[in-house]
Amino acid sequence: MNKTIKIDRAKFIERLEAIKEILVDACKNDRMHYIAADSRSEVEDTAAFRNGMIEEIDLDNECPLCGGEVYMQDSDQFGGPYEVYVCKKCGLIPNELYEKRTYAVSPDGVAKFVKESLGCKYVHPCGDGNFCLGKLYGRRVYFCVSPVEGLFNQHNENVILVVCDYSSIPKGWQNDTCKAVQFTELFYMKDGTIRLGDAVEDLKPKDKEPRFGKYQRVADRRDEWLQVLAHILAMPYDPSDFRKNKKTLRMMLTSTCAARVFAKLFPNIKVTPKQFTRDMMAFCSYDRKTDVYDKREPVIAALLKAAANPKYTDAQRRTASKFAMDQLLKARNMAENNGGIPVNLPDVKFAVGADGRSEAVIVTPGDSVYERIAI
Repeated sequence: MNKTIKIDRAKFIERLEAIKEILVDACKNDRMHYIAADSRSEVEDTAAFRNGMIEEIDLDNECPLCGGEVYMQDSDQFGGPYEVYVCKKCGLIPNELYEKRTYAVSPDGVAKFVKESLGCKYVHPCGDGNFCLGKLYGRRVYFCVSPVEGLFNQHNENVILVVCDYSSIPKGWQNDTCKAVQFTELFYMKDGTIRLGDAVEDLKPKDKEPRFGKYQRVADRRDEWLQVLAHILAMPYDPSDFRKNKKTLRMMLTSTCAARVFAKLFPNIKVTPKQFTRDMMAFCSYDRKTDVYDKREPVIAALLKAAANPKYTDAQRRTASKFAMDQLLKARNMAENNGGIPVNLPDVKFAVGADGRSEAVIVTPGDSVYERIAI
């Protein structure tokens, strides 16, 4: 199929839908799209240009179809009293390409915009209008203009596609690990800016089991940690007991301090200091790639954060200490009612204080609101 040229007006590209239509038409019909503008502001004031999805083109008397030289010729033989631009090989070339400012939608620029918006790492062209962008939520991400059957045959597990031509997705291809979302559904325009829409939430992996299902496991030493944190919070803040964690960049209890308090309260527990650090990380985070079980405990995560907060007054620390002991008693009662098997503590939530305002407090459903603690 021989390439053809289409001139789009500047006003047309103010909508993201227009960007999508240009890319799909260019990919499916081998058509070259150019945007003609009378002034720079018509295009360069748009969100698409500011975000790198449109670039200025300077043909410099070069034919856009074959790359040959374009020359001006009197139009008498072409039926008009004006001069035209002609390529010896391709014939007439639209005057707008040389007499106005011209721009074009850049597939690479759109792919880079998608990559940066989703927080992926790179843009690697894969041919046929497809770009690999790295990973998101542990799945490989592609930006595709109009993907063909071969792409779906090669990528049928742990993949996310951001597509312009949604009609090209085979029926039944999407499943729990393969997701596709339209470019114009993922992004939307508001107040002259391009924003990420709620559709990104649909790309997140769904848990195979609920939080209290078989993949959830109460961490070892969970109850002991409640008692240790109650002890630490009952004492005045000591800055030497905390340091910034390299992974989370947040202040965290040192393994040395944890080992010292554990040795005092539970002298028979034989655990290395490094294991105490691993315990704290497990309470606060879960890596699907490396962690066999989800051991997160929001209550302990909140207590660890409270203990490391130098702005807490002694009274606030004592309140948090009392809360830790209350949660320990609750955990023991829950285990007793569950045949001796430990049960996860409820999540930490915001609560409404006595003044009617929402406060960030260490509180779980069913608990009374404790003295105000700004976590």
